[in-house]
Amino acid sequence: MVALIFSLLIYPQLGSPLESTLSADGHDRLGFGIYHYGRLSFYPSTEPTVMRVSIYPLLVAGSLLFGKSLYPYPLIILQALLHALITLLTYRIVKELSGTSRHALLAGFIVAADPFLLRYIGRVVVEPLTISLFTLLALRLLRYNDKPNFQQGLLLGIVLGIAALAKGIFLVFVIALPILPALTGRQERKMNGETSNTSMKRGFASSKTLLLVPLRSLCLILPWTLRNS
Repeated sequence: MVALIFSLLIYPQLGSPLESTLSADGHDRLGFGIYHYGRLSFYPSTEPTVMRVSIYPLLVAGSLLFGKSLYPYPLIILQALLHALITLLTYRIVKELSGTSRHALLAGFIVAADPFLLRYIGRVVVEPLTISLFTLLALRLLRYNDKPNFQQGLLLGIVLGIAALAKGIFLVFVIALPILPALTGRQERKMNGETSNTSMKRGFASSKTLLLVPLRSLCLILPWTLRNS
């Protein structure tokens, strides 16, 4: 509700003085290209492009299903829901880390009213989606760290794959995830003064387990890579 009020009533009064445009990076045109032609193209061009990834333009195209005459308001509502999701995910992360609802509620209120986040809701920009995916990725990584089983690894890999299809910078996590346990395990062993083979095996075992997560992500990314080749 805070996001909708800010985006529909407050931000339009600030947008003009701040010289803020409705769309950035051509995502609106890509969404219209998917809606009209069924392909990722900068509308009105019908030529497919590889300059952007597909998830956010699909969200724009989905908002057009509610009626082109209503655009961009259905998209703003969808992005307000993403903002609510970010708030809820932040609450869950802080509660699991702190163990108290008071700190989690405070973090949730801060995120819900954060002007840096709210300024994206009323525009056709990828940030509401990528921030929500980054926050979800953080929660899934936390859950996987607590219980590194097949189900948690599968969910983490799926979220990471979707995030990489939303913005290419998430590919860094695909590369970094298998390396982190070995590095953190080595640092912990140095801090604790552990040099036994058992501690080393524990670090390597966690690294091998986490190696499967990027492989699951790549299964989602591979079709898009083949499309662009």
